[in-house]
Amino acid sequence: KTVPAVSGNYVAPAYSWAATLLMAYVATVLASAEVLGLAWVALGLALFEIGRWARKGYLRWQAFFLVAAAFGRYFAIDLPTTFGPAAPIVPTADGRLLSPPHFSLVNSLLLEVLILAGIGYWLLERTRNRERCTRAEHIIGLLADALGTLSIALWFAYRFPSDWVPVPGGEAWVTPIWAGMATLLLALAWLARRRAFLIQSMALVVAVVARGLSLDLFAENPASFWHGPLFHLGVAAIVLLAALPFAFRLRGEGRFATPTISLPPDLGLILRRPEQWFFFAAFALEVVALAVKLSSGHITIAWSLLGLGVFLFALAVGERSYRLAGLGLLLVCVAKILLMDVWQLPLSQRWITFVVLGPALVAVSFLYTRFGAVIRKFL
Repeated sequence: KTVPAVSGNYVAPAYSWAATLLMAYVATVLASAEVLGLAWVALGLALFEIGRWARKGYLRWQAFFLVAAAFGRYFAIDLPTTFGPAAPIVPTADGRLLSPPHFSLVNSLLLEVLILAGIGYWLLERTRNRERCTRAEHIIGLLADALGTLSIALWFAYRFPSDWVPVPGGEAWVTPIWAGMATLLLALAWLARRRAFLIQSMALVVAVVARGLSLDLFAENPASFWHGPLFHLGVAAIVLLAALPFAFRLRGEGRFATPTISLPPDLGLILRRPEQWFFFAAFALEVVALAVKLSSGHITIAWSLLGLGVFLFALAVGERSYRLAGLGLLLVCVAKILLMDVWQLPLSQRWITFVVLGPALVAVSFLYTRFGAVIRKFL
């Protein structure tokens, strides 16, 4: 009986897939739960490099399968699980029993999350060569890199506020840390000329605003201002503003290399103005946080100072939208005084509000008179 020649095209991939699944199963049996994901990543990395060198697409897709399994295990099983033996119980002087902080690279998942983030970036870079990898494989590389960033962000959300991190109120620091990640990714987008990092940074900006205004802002007020949401959101806003030097360098077109994947026109337009996202995210955090956490008279004072500061900053960087935001906030303060504060505040607070807002408006008027020709260029 004659075997069709075309059947030979399926023999090698079939045997290879069977061998890969068998090795993955052996790793499941032999490796402990803490390092199983790392074993799958190591096997996937080896298969990908062999497949890239030998130009065998089925080997590279087996690598993608193993890496996807490692990411899936991390998100579904490892993050919600506490690994390792319980820390020893230590009696205190007053008779209470406390468990001392216990840190381990493996048990805390820090080693796993760093390796997952590393393999995501590795696949992003190694799938850019169109001669050795297809367009679909490059899309997988982009997704792997995005999952690596997501794994780091969720690690801080799930594992940072834990027993082995001696930081009071660790949950409140997740939002500033995410803001720091967004700033770092924007810097990497500028240095490495990778648009994927820009997209990830802007997604993190949205996450910072969402978490800050939905969770952190309504947390219980601690005894100290330095552990409260107003301070933490202020730190997050400052960290986002620290990304503006990179954002100004990335606005417009031409910074990135020839794109490997075409984006929709609307998304491309959004990506061309990252400085708007970072500034107005920080601006919104401060405006809403001051409105929620301060009393009526103090809100007007704080908004007046913030509006003046934003206006001066806008003059320094020459950005029209920033200046309009500062002026708009000052006008809101004027309307708030006329409609609310004059009728509700005690006389002493009313005068303090006028004393703060009045000089702010005078300063803005003087700057418009002194630098009117320069300002009109940006209107």
